[in-house]
Amino acid sequence: MVLKLKEPILWSSETISELTIRAPKAKDIRKLPEKPNTGDILDLAGRLCGQPPPVMDELSIEDTKAVLQVVGNFMDGGPATGSKP
Repeated sequence: MVLKLKEPILWSSETISELTIRAPKAKDIRKLPEKPNTGDILDLAGRLCGQPPPVMDELSIEDTKAVLQVVGNFMDGGPATGSKP
């Protein structure tokens, strides 16, 4: 999944204008807490797109929400609750 950033990040001498986020594997989520917080998900997202935490920390709020949504979509599909109509 390629996510174009609304606000590119200037990191060192490089401008990062998009993140290529791969689908996670079991090894990527093995050490996640049962109820991960935003920082846990951002760390996971950084691993999935090959960016270190300091780069992920520079994301705008709008881009952060988009990254969290992408990772959340990968993680969706847990056990169903309730009954289907």
